[in-house]
Amino acid sequence: MEVTSKITTTTHHYTRYKVTLHCFLVTLAQKDPDPVLHAAQNFHWIPFSAIDDFAFPAGHRKLINHMQESGFVPEQPSGKPD
Repeated sequence: MEVTSKITTTTHHYTRYKVTLHCFLVTLAQKDPDPVLHAAQNFHWIPFSAIDDFAFPAGHRKLINHMQESGFVPEQPSGKPD
């Protein structure tokens, strides 16, 4: 993948630790958009407009809210599954 731009950085405090999340806009460099999963058991490509239909951890939700409030609208590459 190729980093296109940095969207934002946010810090979220959990009970015993804090996490800093860095959000980047990236472009897939290969035709096969299937990621290599390390921790997750499955994935789904979804349009950004449907993101509120899915559950995310609180820290990730902060990034999503920032993207929505700033008017971020990612391009949908042709041939990418939904």
